[in-house]
Amino acid sequence: MPVAEGVLTVRDVWRLALPEGTRLLGGGEGLGAPVEWAASLRTSYPLFGALREGYIALARLALLRVADPTITPETLLGALRRAGAAALVVDEPLAGDGALADRFALPLLCLPAGEDLHAVERDILRALVDREGAEARREVEAHQRLRDAFERSGVQGVVDDLARATGGRAVLRDGSGLVVASAGAAAPGGAVETYPVRAAGRLLGELTLEPGDEGTPQAGLLARQAAEVAAMGLIDSLARLETEERLGADLVEQVLEGALSEESLAARLRRLGYRPPSPARHVVVAAEPGLGREGPGRAQVFAADLRWAAEREGASAAIASHAGRTYVFLAVPGEIPDRRWRGWLRSAAERVEGADLALGVSRPAGALAGLSRAIQQAREAAALGRRVEGRPGPHYYDELGLYRLLAGLGDQEELRRFYQETLGDLVRYDAENHTELLRTLSVYFQEHANASRTARALYVHRNTLSYRLQRIAEITGTSLDDPQARLALQLALLIHRLLPAR
Repeated sequence: MPVAEGVLTVRDVWRLALPEGTRLLGGGEGLGAPVEWAASLRTSYPLFGALREGYIALARLALLRVADPTITPETLLGALRRAGAAALVVDEPLAGDGALADRFALPLLCLPAGEDLHAVERDILRALVDREGAEARREVEAHQRLRDAFERSGVQGVVDDLARATGGRAVLRDGSGLVVASAGAAAPGGAVETYPVRAAGRLLGELTLEPGDEGTPQAGLLARQAAEVAAMGLIDSLARLETEERLGADLVEQVLEGALSEESLAARLRRLGYRPPSPARHVVVAAEPGLGREGPGRAQVFAADLRWAAEREGASAAIASHAGRTYVFLAVPGEIPDRRWRGWLRSAAERVEGADLALGVSRPAGALAGLSRAIQQAREAAALGRRVEGRPGPHYYDELGLYRLLAGLGDQEELRRFYQETLGDLVRYDAENHTELLRTLSVYFQEHANASRTARALYVHRNTLSYRLQRIAEITGTSLDDPQARLALQLALLIHRLLPAR
């Protein structure tokens, strides 16, 4: 039977009037029943006074046992069901309670220990008389409680309190999707509710709540208030981040221009939280986004993950953005081997796998004075790695070999001219005849000019390979037996992958 508009149900009373921590022991099917009034247990018959249909009965079980020791849970619940009671609220668990309440479809609610049933009855009656007032009181109470948690422990305190109150898992993310705080554990298969975190009309992030096994009707109200309180923390974080970004952009600019002394550079880095141990190696990682919308945001997520991993193991880290790139400065303690900090990089990169990012890593520098060159190396490694290897990375500057020498040559036109003179005819021949002579030559050099291994790698017969190599020699006008000619072809192949347009 549908409930009339404005009439409170048992679920509404639980949400608006019963204290936090009240548990549903059974009879959940009846939570939608309308509530007309409340009646408390008395010490004389009739035990609940003028109990009528739609009343919520409240019983202190110790008093019930004194009033009539012969009453069993089954007789009590059965009598209430026959009288048309909407629910039973008790101050302690009732033996066999859940199954009996389910059988009678009578909601059985258990208050937290120490609650005053008379005060609870007054709260129920106030909610029945003034629903809007009860709603407002609950919102104020929830807001103040969560505000107190924020004052104690920031946004993590808010999320902790929400997870504890709802028995579920709460996660707060900022506008880039980065997890700012999380707490609790969700029930398997639970629905996820999302609450936007806004301030002054600006979307700052989102709060998600997955309820636990013992859901509470206050969950939505608490989550909405938690999102409102968490906005204060995200505003602070956003302001701090914007300040750090400005400081970082200025810092990178000045480092590249060589405008800072080592002492000034150290002071500027300290403002970004960069406090190198002694001794330390300074490594710069550049995250270069592509054209995709998610690139810049995912670069920040990568940088935050890398900083967290570094600081967890005793390194220091700082993040700066400049000219569309995000840089992470790592100060790695001397006792940490290279494989360890490279592992932090791999793990952070795997978490943003699929994002349109290229990651470049500089050589370790032994002093802050080497940061300018390290920034340039990281930037070059990201750009070259994306271009010549076609994968996100990380690309280590030290491992780019001849590519970094070729890229550093000032006369790009001369590189292009050399490439055209050496491989231009072969590239055109492939395009016009739909052949794969350029790929054949590349694999041949990769296999160290070993014909048998090259044929296997290309899945062709040895005679086919011999014919292709002969055609390559004819078209390029070079001999593959000449060491100087082979070196020129290998350099041209590198340039083929390096030049953005040919």
